[in-house]
Amino acid sequence: MASRVPVSADLSRCLESIADQTLEGIGVVLLLDGIGARQHASAVEIPVAIADRTWILAAHCGTAARARNGILDFIDDQLDQVAWVVRLDADDTFAHLASVETAVDLAERSGECNAVLGGNRVLSREGVHLRDNPAHPSLRDRAFLRTILGEMADGTAKNELPSCNLMVRARSGIRYPDMSSAEDHWLVADMLFHRPSSVAVLTDPLFVDYRLDGAVTREARGALKYRLSRRALQLAAETWAHVADLPGAVLGLGQEGIVRLHHGHVF
Repeated sequence: MASRVPVSADLSRCLESIADQTLEGIGVVLLLDGIGARQHASAVEIPVAIADRTWILAAHCGTAARARNGILDFIDDQLDQVAWVVRLDADDTFAHLASVETAVDLAERSGECNAVLGGNRVLSREGVHLRDNPAHPSLRDRAFLRTILGEMADGTAKNELPSCNLMVRARSGIRYPDMSSAEDHWLVADMLFHRPSSVAVLTDPLFVDYRLDGAVTREARGALKYRLSRRALQLAAETWAHVADLPGAVLGLGQEGIVRLHHGHVF
């Protein structure tokens, strides 16, 4: 498990949720991100069941994407026995006792997949169940994916991409794009559009309980970057679709452009 969190009352519930998982051998990399994080580390209470498999990191990463990538870098460099990595925020909990076990089982049965995408229950800040946001195999269909991204951009989506429910293979090279908002949506949309066979979709059970009105979410939704990032992602997907119809093969892409090869020429 990996978590980027401030020290808060939610953290205990998050850690207990991890400790209660049925899969044996789960470890926790807990990143306390922000000014004064090192001083807060001593205040974190780790459940006994996972106390000897918990690493606490203190950092000032600047963005959620850099924090998440920092965790992945630490795992790849220091924890060579880790096979799969799941990210939780402090106000997230697993929706089912066997969430991780089921996801890992699906991943191991799915051959060469590098990620598993699950669904989530959407809860209010007080924990009231508002709705479900399931993951569906149709997400790997480019037209369906573009429809969802369009609804996210114009604010009409009942549910956004379930991007917060992603499990990735350690040492697969997967990293979040370095942006200040919606970095998880950019990563998941890119993988679903360009490498759909690398993403296994967990349709049941729902993976995580996600609190819609958490502090990070409230801050982001009040900012212009929240809306602009979703509009930029929609425009990027339209460009991806245009390039996919061109002859040749895509070599790679980033925020600034797409590189493709056709008849020995690089475009």
